[in-house]
Amino acid sequence: MKKLCVVLGGLGLLSTGAWAQDGGYSGQVGGGGAYGQSPSYGAEGVPSGEQGTLQAPGSGGEASAAGQVESDAGTGIKQDRGPIQNPAAAPKDGVQFALGVGLATGPRYLGSDETATGLSGIFSVKYGPFFLDSMRGLGAEYSTPFGLHMSAALSYDPGRSEKDGGGNYWSSGSEKLQGLGKIKRSATIDVELSQDVADWLAVNVGGEFAISGQKHRGNQYTTGLALRPWTTETDQVELGLSAMFGDKDYNKTYFGVTPEQSLRSRYGQFNAESGVYAYSLGAQWTHVIDEHWATLVAGEYHRFSSKIKKSPIVRDSSGVTAVVGLHYTF
Repeated sequence: MKKLCVVLGGLGLLSTGAWAQDGGYSGQVGGGGAYGQSPSYGAEGVPSGEQGTLQAPGSGGEASAAGQVESDAGTGIKQDRGPIQNPAAAPKDGVQFALGVGLATGPRYLGSDETATGLSGIFSVKYGPFFLDSMRGLGAEYSTPFGLHMSAALSYDPGRSEKDGGGNYWSSGSEKLQGLGKIKRSATIDVELSQDVADWLAVNVGGEFAISGQKHRGNQYTTGLALRPWTTETDQVELGLSAMFGDKDYNKTYFGVTPEQSLRSRYGQFNAESGVYAYSLGAQWTHVIDEHWATLVAGEYHRFSSKIKKSPIVRDSSGVTAVVGLHYTF
C-alpha cells in the first residue's frame, strides 16, 4: 500500500503548489492518506485551470516550481506526490518534465513497530491538465476560478509483503507478517476534490478505488483540512489534518486476521469493520532555489483509531514518516 504520510507520499499533504506573481499562493496541494493515497487541498483558484506553481526569484510573470509529493497506507502516507514542476522551464502550452530524488523514512507497513528508510528517483511529465508521474500515476487535474480543485488518476497500490526484503518505504512488508499471506499489487483510480475556504485554508476529500489486483482489497477515503500559514516568493509552509476511512474489505485486508490466517501465523483472529482507521497531522516546507531547482522537507504523524489499535498486527498505535527531496524541472 502506499504510505500514510502527507509526505512523499497521503497524510497526503505533499503537494503541487504555487506562488502568484504578487507573492500569494495559487495552486493545489494534495492531501489524504498518508501513506495513503492521498487527499488534496488547494489555494486560490487558478483562472486558467492550470495547476499552480511556485514562482522563482527573477522569473517575472512565469511560475517557477511546484512541489509535489504523495503518501500510502502501507506505512502510512499516500501518500508520494511526485517531483516539483517548473512551468518556467518550458512554454505553458508545452510539455514539462521534472526529475528528482527523495529520501524517506517510515514504518515498514501500516501498524509496524519497525522503521525502513529508502532512496528513490522520481519523475514527472505534464502537458496542460494531464500528468504522468511516479507518485500519482496517469491522470488529469483542473482548477476553477472559484477555488475548486479536482484530479483523477490511474495509480496503483504496491500491496504488502511477508518479508523484510519487500518492506521498505516504497514497498511495505515485514517478516513479522509471515503466515498472513501477501497482499497483491492493485491498480486503483484515485479521485481528489479540494475547495478553498480562504487564502490560507482549504477542505479536501479523496477516494482510492481498486479496479484490479488483490481480490476483495476494498477502497479507502480521506477528508481533512489544509492550512498555509506562511507563503513568500520562495518558500511555502503547509499544515494538514486528515482522517482516513476504509470500507469493510479494505480494513479487513490491511488490519484484519481471518481464522485461516490465524492458524498460519502467530496472531489471533481480528474482525476489522469499516470506519476510520487513522488520523494524521502533517507539515511540509517547499523552497524554490531558482527557476529549475527546488527542495522539499515534509513529515507526518499518524495515530490509529481505537478500534484498529486492537488489531494484533498493529504493533505500534502511531507512527512518523519523514521525507526530504530535491527536484529539477525543465
